[in-house]
Amino acid sequence: MQKIKSVFTQNREIMLYSIIGITGVFIDLLTFYFLYNNLGFNQYLANFISISLGITNNFCWNRSINFRIKNKVSKRFLSFYLVGTFGLILSNLIIFILEYAFAIQGTPAKVLSIPVVTLVQFYLNKNISFSKSL
Repeated sequence: MQKIKSVFTQNREIMLYSIIGITGVFIDLLTFYFLYNNLGFNQYLANFISISLGITNNFCWNRSINFRIKNKVSKRFLSFYLVGTFGLILSNLIIFILEYAFAIQGTPAKVLSIPVVTLVQFYLNKNISFSKSL
């Protein structure tokens, strides 16, 4: 039991970041589905709105529960949103590379991109968006 506690303590931030990220994915998918399928929104507008809500959810939870930093909210949110946008671009790049270099397409490529994007975004958000010096 002590070993499990030690692993959690040493990796607390990345573990919470990942769990919070999962909630953002659900919000993104459910919002997209509702806007696109129920309200008839254009798929790109629905995607922009749903991704924005997922990023906003993740920012709020990471700010209050994970990194526990309360100051400079607007600046931190803008930084977090830009990191989220970078993650979207990185994800598309990884999917493109997997498709054209390794013939891995669709959902398997998306799933393979998630750990890389999560780690990059975690590093950027921890060291920029939620740094004490921002």
